[in-house]
Amino acid sequence: MRIFFAGDSMVEGVRPPIEAAFAGPGVSFSKDLVPGFVNETVSGNPIWPGVLRDGPPDVVVMLFGVWENAALRSGEHLDTTEPGWRLRYRREMIEPVIEQITSAGTHIIWVSMTTVRSDEISAQFAELNQVWRFVASANDQVHWIDSQSLLNAPGGEFRESDPDPNAPYRRVINPDGLHLCAGAGFRLAPPIRAKIVEITGLSADPDWDNSDWSTDRFGYIPGECTQPVE
Repeated sequence: MRIFFAGDSMVEGVRPPIEAAFAGPGVSFSKDLVPGFVNETVSGNPIWPGVLRDGPPDVVVMLFGVWENAALRSGEHLDTTEPGWRLRYRREMIEPVIEQITSAGTHIIWVSMTTVRSDEISAQFAELNQVWRFVASANDQVHWIDSQSLLNAPGGEFRESDPDPNAPYRRVINPDGLHLCAGAGFRLAPPIRAKIVEITGLSADPDWDNSDWSTDRFGYIPGECTQPVE
């Protein structure tokens, strides 16, 4: 059984608790940092080569947005001021990748981008989420995880840290206002874990949170995610 993590640096925030939950014989993990859909599909390069390099994984846990958003807003490949850009983006850039990954039986768990500190960037991510969610809803092998409902404040606003002083991992978002910290990983892990169990029949370790996953230096950058919550 192979679980693959694909995305830009955002996916590192969900990887540690999932690896902790399914660590054990018969399960392997791999990852590849990919820029998203735009650069891969318009450049003529192989699409997401790392995802399929060693054969189709059973599950791909996918989270990205930063690089994809930057590529889209550059205007080099697609004019997002045109009314029909979402349809073109979906048909020409997203769906070919999703079809390539799922055609061999792989399931995708697609984690949406959350609200970030910048209102402008958050609005752009919301546009991408709308397109991505539509793609996910049209494919039975793609499973959508709504990060906003899990990470945002009750009114949908950006939340950097959990206001509960007794929360096990108070810092949710890195002080850069964008990347994830252990508080986000802790909140996103349950629905991802449940979906993996449903797809694969694997058993998740109920004691996963007692491992050292929250100190993963790639998932949660030392000196940043460890900064005190104000």
